[in-house]
Amino acid sequence: MGRPATPDAAKNRAFPGMNCPHCGCPGAGRNSFAMTDTYREIIYQCRNPECSFSWVAGLEAIRALSPSGTPNPAVKIPSGHAYITRRKFNANPAR
Repeated sequence: MGRPATPDAAKNRAFPGMNCPHCGCPGAGRNSFAMTDTYREIIYQCRNPECSFSWVAGLEAIRALSPSGTPNPAVKIPSGHAYITRRKFNANPAR
């Protein structure tokens, strides 16, 4: 299932912030590509002109926090509740 097209989508893109893994300066998201319904790759470039490192980062939907009102039967995203319960249990091993 695709998203409705928006005329200014290319102009209004916002990418998650990520610092350069080499110099630590902020990276600028340049472009992104949907690889699957739940995974996207984002191209970043370091804003430090002395560094100028470029890299690809991955963005993935890994847990569902609430069910979709319009679920796509082809998309399988595990519920986050099992993860949260496991994490809570592991944080209190004295039980």
